Amino acid sequence: MNQQAKTAKNNGPRPSKAGGIGDTMGRTMPESLEAEAAVLGSMILDPACIGQVVQKLKSESFYRPEHQIIFEALVSLYEKNINIDIVLLRDELKKCKKLKSIGGAKYLVEVTDSVPVVANVEHYIEIVTEKALLRELVLAGNEIIGHAYDEGGEVSEKVDEAERKIFAIAEKRMSGVAVQLQNLLQEAFERIETRRSDKPSGIITGLPTGYYELDDCLCGLQKGEMTILAGRPSMGKTSFALNIAEYIGVDRGIPLAMFSLEMNQQQLSERFLCSRAKVDMQRVR
Repeated sequence: MNQQAKTAKNNGPRPSKAGGIGDTMGRTMPESLEAEAAVLGSMILDPACIGQVVQKLKSESFYRPEHQIIFEALVSLYEKNINIDIVLLRDELKKCKKLKSIGGAKYLVEVTDSVPVVANVEHYIEIVTEKALLRELVLAGNEIIGHAYDEGGEVSEKVDEAERKIFAIAEKRMSGVAVQLQNLLQEAFERIETRRSDKPSGIITGLPTGYYELDDCLCGLQKGEMTILAGRPSMGKTSFALNIAEYIGVDRGIPLAMFSLEMNQQQLSERFLCSRAKVDMQRVR
């Protein structure tokens, strides 16, 4: 273990007397003070990584209140285009009258010394993000439990509200990161070159629908694209979609899922059987 790592072990961030959110049902909320300190220390030692950090973390992502204050001060300096170092950070906190509340300049040194390897900042960010999501999940779960014990109100509304809370947390895991246009253009060029070299003219590059004229227009259903089928009521949209699903799932043997907001399972299955048997739907009603 190198000397820097030993320093981190001996002088790591002190446990906070009170967490950022608090305990729940007698248990400590999920947190990693070491990862939080490593993120902040990386921001101080290598300000170039601050842009990477602010894409994924907010002040509330940190459990310890002192870490939230330090993070906000670092972001404030970053937004002012100031070359950040520990001295300027100390002065910024002193100016805001928050230096004592985070433990003084000594704690800033401890945070800086707690970084094992600055290059691992992405991993530290991931840990902090996961712990923050777990805390949100705990709080949402407590609210859901509270509403469930309350016998007033409609059960369906409580279930819908529970789904909304969980889905809102799940959405936060889907956030993307900024990518340089130069890299995207290079990847796009390589994909186009691969297509040109791998396929003769007229070959479908996506998933065939079984409708040749449609496949000629779309080159098949393309990965990552949403294809909308629109039309007036009773024009055969569902039958058309079922035919495509039948071709892909049965004729091509490719697994798929179909969701319908206007037909139940029985209606869809009967339509499917009639389509396979080439029998008019009206004859089995």
